[in-house]
Amino acid sequence: MKKKFSFLTIAIFIFFINSLMTFSERVINNLGQLEERNGKTYIRGEKEAFTGTLNVYRDGNWLFSEVPFKNGLRDGVQKVYHKNGVLKVEMTLKDERPIGDILIYDEKGKLIGKERY
Repeated sequence: MKKKFSFLTIAIFIFFINSLMTFSERVINNLGQLEERNGKTYIRGEKEAFTGTLNVYRDGNWLFSEVPFKNGLRDGVQKVYHKNGVLKVEMTLKDERPIGDILIYDEKGKLIGKERY
């Protein structure tokens, strides 16, 4: 009985954590779904500032960039890709400002540049 209870408790806990993560961070694949108000980014029609990731696609089919947001501001590791899907630029942002290194890669994934902020 104790084993069953422990397994059930763990399963419920995992489900609860997954639910929280699903509701707290969202992935948006259409820039048109977002709008800026008072210096922060929002999903159109919503009152809470956007927290999640904006995926920007070019020509409707290839991932150009991944932009993380926290409380309506770009915050986290932003990535830009070459058309072949290889990472082109990687930079960390905190409250819209670059911090640390900006890494630049060629179309084969070789590091070709690095700039410190």
